[in-house]
Amino acid sequence: MQGIRGKVDYSVAAWLIVAVSAIFYSYDVLLRVAPSVMTSELMDHYSINAYALSGVTAMYFYIYAPMQMPVGFLMDRYGPKQLLTMSGLICSVGIYLFSMTNVVWVAMLSRVLIGFGSSFAFVGVLKLASLLLPSSYFAFVSGSTMALGMLGATLGDHVLAYFKSSVGWRNVCIGASGIGLVLTFLMLISIPSRSRMSEGLDVTSSFDQIRRDLMSVAKSRIIWIYALVGCLTYTPLILFAELFGIDFIQVKFACTHVDAAKLNSLIFMGWLIGGPLVCMLSDFFKSRKLPLLVGTIGSLVCSWLIIYVNVPIVFLPFLLLLFGVLNSVQVIVFPVAKDLSAASTTASAVALMNMVCMLSGMMQTLVGRLLEYTHFVLERNSGVSAFTVVDYQISYLTIPIFLFIAVLLLISVKDSYKEDEF
Repeated sequence: MQGIRGKVDYSVAAWLIVAVSAIFYSYDVLLRVAPSVMTSELMDHYSINAYALSGVTAMYFYIYAPMQMPVGFLMDRYGPKQLLTMSGLICSVGIYLFSMTNVVWVAMLSRVLIGFGSSFAFVGVLKLASLLLPSSYFAFVSGSTMALGMLGATLGDHVLAYFKSSVGWRNVCIGASGIGLVLTFLMLISIPSRSRMSEGLDVTSSFDQIRRDLMSVAKSRIIWIYALVGCLTYTPLILFAELFGIDFIQVKFACTHVDAAKLNSLIFMGWLIGGPLVCMLSDFFKSRKLPLLVGTIGSLVCSWLIIYVNVPIVFLPFLLLLFGVLNSVQVIVFPVAKDLSAASTTASAVALMNMVCMLSGMMQTLVGRLLEYTHFVLERNSGVSAFTVVDYQISYLTIPIFLFIAVLLLISVKDSYKEDEF
């Protein structure tokens, strides 16, 4: 295998290997957001309310977030091939199980399996990038990988919504399982083994060395602040676009479910455009803090306009797309992790950052509880069974509050940017 950093050519093969693993990450995001397209069907199927459904979907994050540190450690120690192949197989089994069950606790277990398998994807892509590509491309790969993830989410909103109406949500999930098996096979045959990647370059470190380097990263106040910023700025995606955003748009703007799904997908499309762009701008301006601060302030303004202002629907597509582009600055926290870590612990540092970021997913249960409680208090005497715009607006006060806190944290922290060594 040619293309090992610092030793030989950066071949097309290296880029293709990274691309295959990035497509797998996109697939994982599609699995993560799939329930948002079928909320009403799932609530009817399991005879549960919005709070219970948010608990089922959040099981993904309950395993995903704590798995990040073990995943980073294992990636640094053993390399990506076996770990990514295993994760692909587990994701396929998880979504198949989700499609077959009629029992709530089994559905929760399937979300745990999907979350466990998915926990290897993003870190694995960036570990491969750090091994196979020049260091100067790391920020670009980070943004592009996140953009591909948003492509998966966009396909989730568009394609899953379409096929759900024609073949049913269960068959959609079975098809997704088959796609996962194909991606698993492609990763198995394309990603080089640890021994082949070690030709000319020591790609793994001893347990003791990784532990020492990781402890130095974990003691950094700056990396924890940026990690918290990453968590807070990810909430619009996790709590809105991936949860009740479609239902909110349908209620507030009086459109069909399909049209609401298309509009909601523009947030993901904004991330798709913004992910690589903001990382390139970060490198161009030689600053991580500046684009993060500008994008977070812009996200705060857009979220307020979308949720609380009576915006004419003709302006809504542009506003949702802009919201996604501005919010995509969240991806810059991953180059921050690389800036502040040793080369031997790239995966562990990225995993630490990703673990804190994905804690935002655990807030889905909070929003679901707020939605149910608000509806109970405001509508208990009215006889209205469906959620109203006000129910959603009160529940989604969490989003501008979290973004405002992120702005304050960014103002207080110093920039982490440093020049690449390669």
